[in-house]
Amino acid sequence: MRLSVIEALCEPSAVHNEDAWGRSGQAVWVLDGATGIVDRPHLSGPTDAAWFAGRMNTELVEALAGAGDIGAALNRAVDAVRHAAASLCDLDTLPNFELPCASFTLARAVGETTLEFANLGDCRLAWRMGQGPVATFGTSGVTELDARMERLVADNLARGLTPEEVGAAAKALAREHRKLINIPGGYWILDMSGAGVPHLQLEVLQAGEPMDILLMSDGYSRLVDVFGRYDYDSLLAAVLNRGLAPLYAELRAIEASDPECRTFARNKTRDDATAVLLRFA
Repeated sequence: MRLSVIEALCEPSAVHNEDAWGRSGQAVWVLDGATGIVDRPHLSGPTDAAWFAGRMNTELVEALAGAGDIGAALNRAVDAVRHAAASLCDLDTLPNFELPCASFTLARAVGETTLEFANLGDCRLAWRMGQGPVATFGTSGVTELDARMERLVADNLARGLTPEEVGAAAKALAREHRKLINIPGGYWILDMSGAGVPHLQLEVLQAGEPMDILLMSDGYSRLVDVFGRYDYDSLLAAVLNRGLAPLYAELRAIEASDPECRTFARNKTRDDATAVLLRFA
């Protein structure tokens, strides 16, 4: 069996896309750059998160070209990205939480019947073998922080704060959350220090039947996790039946119908959205 890309979608929430997806041989991945918390970028892209996701995406193509250890490949890509960033700014003078980071999820075929999954951060991976139930892979400390953010937004709206005041409070909390990057008691994620890589979540599956796999940034999985329009069983079924684009249109329609986040409390009205549908057969 081989791992094939059936369909892919990677769309920005506004002008700049801080998501990316890529493939190298029998590996396919999604990156979700975390929106920066500083007022000006330190690097050369439109945003630091866009630069980091794009550069990491490029480096992963070479790093994952072989069949070696995924963590070692990530470290090679991180080293290359850090070297490139060091030519643009003095990394040693900047606190780690001001530098860009990204969530990462991957599926890779090894041989005829073996699949590897990897996760670092809060991207989503849903899969189904044959006609069996849908399972998900990957967890992150970011999930609880997002829930805390949603409670803050909902509480402040209920208190009658203006959208501008709600946004300012959310930005302040986001800054505090970012200080928890890659430390015990915080959350593990991909950044230029590489400190999160040893905490990479891995799973190996033996596929007795063809498999459908959906890789997503959390901007696309909002359809489940934020808006509750689907669960992961019905989301994968809908993608297989209708394709990624109609569900993306549904996602944007929900976001547009709730511009002040009053029905669905969230930090961003819209988010970059990426999804890649794979078939292992």
